[in-house]
Amino acid sequence: AEEAARAAEILGLAVRRNAGLPDTRLASTPEARVAVAGLIRELRPRIVVTHYVSGRHPDHRRAAELV
Repeated sequence: AEEAARAAEILGLAVRRNAGLPDTRLASTPEARVAVAGLIRELRPRIVVTHYVSGRHPDHRRAAELV
């Protein structure tokens, strides 16, 4: 969490939210998709930054798929 908060600060992000999804076992489930879609609908961002879909870390790949 500290690393993500620092990255948001460096990037000058006005808003950084966490969907409350599990760490180290993220799955592209209907519930996870609803959580991510809900945040996007609520915040209506112009840009969404996520991970590379072919990255090495399984959670990062799932996060990219969810967006």
